[in-house]
Amino acid sequence: LTAFKTINDAELKSLDYSIDAQKNRIEQAKVLRDRGNTEILDEEEKRLRILDERRRKALARQQLLDRLAQLSSVSVGVTKAFAESGGKFTAASAAQ
Repeated sequence: LTAFKTINDAELKSLDYSIDAQKNRIEQAKVLRDRGNTEILDEEEKRLRILDERRRKALARQQLLDRLAQLSSVSVGVTKAFAESGGKFTAASAAQ
């Protein structure tokens, strides 16, 4: 789980960098648009939309990984409480 989070964090950082660079390219393309070339701006804006979508998916994946980590922690706690109670699981043993 930690490895997946590390990989996802690296992807998010990379996407953030790419998005910043793409925004700069869009600003440059706006100058060209003002000189009559509108195609480049359209292409650059499309690339930014794709990067934004990839980032949105990476964030959703990050939230899922966080939930899985929480569930894992809870299941370890329940298992430990069950084992320590001698197999007699109660609400009191779970709260410990």
